[in-house]
Amino acid sequence: MFTTSGVTRVSGRSISTEARRPLDRRSIWLFMRAAPATVTGMNVLLGDKSRFAAEVGEPGPLCRVDLWAAGKWLTCDDNLVYVPQFRRDVRDTAAWLRSGEGSPLPFAGLSAEATHRRLRQHAGHDDESEADYQLHSRFGVLLWGPTTDNVMAYLFHEGDRLVITLEFWREEHLVHHPDDAGAVFGVEVPADEFIGILEGIAAALAPSCAMAARSPTRHPSVHDDVAPDHDPPADVT
Repeated sequence: MFTTSGVTRVSGRSISTEARRPLDRRSIWLFMRAAPATVTGMNVLLGDKSRFAAEVGEPGPLCRVDLWAAGKWLTCDDNLVYVPQFRRDVRDTAAWLRSGEGSPLPFAGLSAEATHRRLRQHAGHDDESEADYQLHSRFGVLLWGPTTDNVMAYLFHEGDRLVITLEFWREEHLVHHPDDAGAVFGVEVPADEFIGILEGIAAALAPSCAMAARSPTRHPSVHDDVAPDHDPPADVT
């Protein structure tokens, strides 16, 4: 469900756009269909913070992007992304999952949190074998550059849902957040929901959005009346 104050409620497919022009009616429709979102000014909030969510600020070469998973604020150390790199990495993850990739929990009888701990047991240590490296690398997620390298996260694809586990590892973070020390946080997210959020992030960071933000000319915005629960505008192909 898409909501903004005074705007038609929207539900829709996950669609992103590569348009490189100021936002027109077609671009708006595509963006609105990308993921459940709430728009406030130039900020776009996608998803549910108790599961997985992202808030995207005003687009540009550098942009504020905040992420949450399992109710935890992930980008507490660095929330300023270099858009070309970050958007590419997020889109790659969405495309990878959209194609059906991702592996289920690898150890019978172990919970997701226990699996996380087992995968992390030798990760990055001198005694890590090649087999251990290949195993834990298969499940790594949120590998989107400096903004997300403060967490170690794994993703397990279980049918139509994703199980994500994560932990904070930086000593400075753990000193200021002692409750996070040694803690593994886990959450289940419907696969389509997670993919839709990633595609929504990419749509919000699209060059067309950045051009519209910089343009002094008013273009149609999400506050305009677009009938999203019906067919797209005539110029949408």
